[in-house]
This record gives sequence, C-alpha cells and structure tokens, in this order.
Amino acid sequence: MKRRYGKGRAMKKALTLVKYDAAALVPYDAACRFLAEARSVDDVTNMLDVSAAMREYARRAKNRDAEADAVAIRMHATRKLGQMMQAQKATIGLAKAGRHKKIGLPENPIPTLAEAGIDKNLAHEARKAAAPSDQEFEQKVTEARDATKSAVAKVVKSITIIVPKNESAAKTGEFIEFTVAQWKAMSAAEREKYLDPNNFPNDVKLNPQTTDSIDWAQTSWPPLVGCLHGCPYCYARDITQRFPGRYVHGFEPVFRPHQLAAPRNTPVPPEAAFDARFKNVFVGWITDMFARTLPREWIEAVLAVERANPQWNFLHLTKFPQRILEFDIPDNAWMGTTVDLQARVPNAEDAFAKLREKYPDAIFYLSVEPMLEWLKFTRLDLFNLIIIGGASKSMRTPEWRPPHRWIIDLIAQADAQGAGRCKVFEKTNLHGNRILELPFDAPIKPDYLQEAPEVFRYLGKKDRKGGPATIIKAGGKLRSAP
Repeated sequence: MKRRYGKGRAMKKALTLVKYDAAALVPYDAACRFLAEARSVDDVTNMLDVSAAMREYARRAKNRDAEADAVAIRMHATRKLGQMMQAQKATIGLAKAGRHKKIGLPENPIPTLAEAGIDKNLAHEARKAAAPSDQEFEQKVTEARDATKSAVAKVVKSITIIVPKNESAAKTGEFIEFTVAQWKAMSAAEREKYLDPNNFPNDVKLNPQTTDSIDWAQTSWPPLVGCLHGCPYCYARDITQRFPGRYVHGFEPVFRPHQLAAPRNTPVPPEAAFDARFKNVFVGWITDMFARTLPREWIEAVLAVERANPQWNFLHLTKFPQRILEFDIPDNAWMGTTVDLQARVPNAEDAFAKLREKYPDAIFYLSVEPMLEWLKFTRLDLFNLIIIGGASKSMRTPEWRPPHRWIIDLIAQADAQGAGRCKVFEKTNLHGNRILELPFDAPIKPDYLQEAPEVFRYLGKKDRKGGPATIIKAGGKLRSAP
C-alpha cells in the first residue's frame, strides 16, 4: 500500500524516514508538491539525499519505475535549488565567503554555500538545472525517466547525467565500469582485455584539485571507486550519494578500465618545478585500493600504469596496510595508511616495519585524519611524512577539530626523529580550537570538545590506559581491531 503524505511536518518526517529506510518510497507527485512549496535550502538538500536513497533501494530491488521516480525527483530538487540560489543572489541569501565585507557588514551573517551544505559541484549542477525553460526542463525529465526504464539504460545527455567530454569514446562503449560480481562472472580472456589500457585509447585526464581537501596532492585519479569499510565520517560515500547520476553503482566498489589511460594523457604542470604537490596524484581518492574485497587484478593493473608513468608520484592510502606487502610497489608510489585511533597504531607500525625492510628507500606516510584521539607512536622513524587533519561535516558526523595539545604532541613526536626525517603536513581543516586555561585551576569553559563525539567511535571504546585494546563487533562476534 502506498503511503500518503501531507504537507509540512508530515512530509519532513517522511523525508527523514526515507533517508534511513529506503523502502519507504516517497510518491513522485508528493515529492514534486513538497519541492514546489519548499522555502529553505535544507528542505531541498534533504530531498536530494532522499532521492539518492530511493534510487539505491530501487536499483537493488530492480524496480525501474521507482528508480525513474528517484531520478526525476533529483532533477526537480536540483532545479529548485538553482532557482533558490538565483533568487537569493539578488538579496542577502547564500553567499560566497567574504561577501559580508563587500557589502559593508562587520561580521558574516550570510550563510555561505559550504555552510548550507552545497559544494562547488552541486552548485554548478543546480545553476545548470535552473537555466532551461519549463518546457525544455520537462523534456529532459521525460528523457531521463525513459532512459532509466529502458532495458539497456542508455545514457541521456541531461542535467543529471555526467557525459564524457570525449563523445567518440562514449559511443564505442569505452566509458564503462564493473562491480566485483560482474568481474567474477567474466572469462579470463575478457578480464585480460579490460586490464590493458592500450585497448581503450581515449583522452581522459587526471582530475585537477580545486579545493584544499587533499592539498598535499594537486591531482586525483579514480581507476577504482567505492568502499565497504563503513567509516562514519566518510566524505567519499557522501559524494556518491549526492551524485547518483555520476556514480550509478553507489558506493559499491567498481573498476573503471577507461581511467587507466589518464596518467599518460596528462602532462605534469609547470608548477611542479617549484611546488612538488603538482606532481603528486592521489590514487583512488574515493576508495581503499588495498581493501581485501578488491580483486588482485584491479590493483595490479593500476600499479602497472604507475610503473609506466614515472613522471608522476602516485599516493595511496589504505586502512589495510598489511595487504600492500602482497604486491610489487613501483618506485614512484608513495604508500600511506590512515591512523585515526590508537587501535590502528600497532598494525600500522608492524606493516610498515616489514615494508621498510623490503623497500628501504620508499616514501611511506601516515594520514592522521581525522585525529580522533591523542595518539602515541613508537616507530615514527618508519615514515617520511605525517598528514594531520580534523573532520569536515558529513551526513553522519559533525565537524571535528582535535585539541591543539594532541596536535602539538604528535608534531613533537615527529620532530624527535631528528634531521627532518618525518615531515609534517597540517590540513586546513585542523585549526580553530584554542587552548584556554587559567592559573591555579581557576574554572573556565573551553570553546572546544576535549574528546571526539561518540559517533566517531566506530571501532569501539579505546583502552583508557592508552593501550590498543579496542575491539570490533562484527557479525555478532568480537574480534581484534584491524
């Protein structure tokens, strides 16, 4: 039986429900009415989240009608957001950072796009969606619905589908991706074909970075996409849910053969001569390339491309550093592991002790982002670099900036290695909290949390004595943390 939704609170309650129970599908007509009457950006962005959840549920249930509804709802929500941005631009509404200074206000009462939960990609998509006339837009909606319902699910050049710039390559079927299940169903000969970048000539290039989210590398490369770790603060999962037209498999791990040509198609920018970050490529920026769930052939194919492109430095980041030992690492590959909690320290140090013995001259690094606890290391001599950061706001977790003393102590641990052996790179999302104390333990209320919120404790409770006694509950059983 279909659920019927009214206006106002009833609809908002329904939206919240769908975000966590995708089976509770919002009827298309009700969603359109809600968007037509929406007055806040939050209502519209919530509907974007709902449409992503609806589409994922419909896709898994093989319900093409419901999937078509989800696609159309997203198109309407994106257009509504663009219209709201246009309307508010003429008044005080959403603003770019610093606009308060331009109009003579002492402080910034104007919410920025980022504060409203709208990143640059979504803002661009919304502006594009608001541009067509009503008739042109409805035609695009019809085309998108027809394409979704089609048995072959053909790509439609609409405002919600990302169409490759290389149209000739798209027509040859080159822009494809495979899930793990699809890969396992292939013959050995078919797999071999897709592992060779020479079989897919194209002009795909590396992605230049336009934000400071990974500013230790100025380009990224997504030959693999998706992850099954389930970390609560994951920004990558948020991206795939926000742009379902671009990530048709959601956050399920996939292999993209056409991306294997990107490093050789992209020239190293001249800025690399005076800033090494422009030579750094973050590989699989929305995946964990060394996760146990990924086929060995995928990883080998990526490493082979890196080996054939020595003009670049390829940076990897994993929460499973022990698996790195199973592969032959190229000289231009920097291997890193995430250490967000004390429980991950012993595994990281053990894995990289073995790697350092095997590759004495390799570049190894730690990503302490987000830093969720006061961390103590015993083998920082194994690492060439520590990247320290906080946590930006995600769909599941709040913004988090670790206390200064945690940061200062970690930097001191790195400096203690001597001769600049272990370098430090601080992320821009790190600063903001101050140390506030008074003599004689006089009471004062600090302006920061001294412990990360409980939602970040995805591995369980830490050992209060500082030991790595964390355990995970998985499949109803308790086991040691990875």
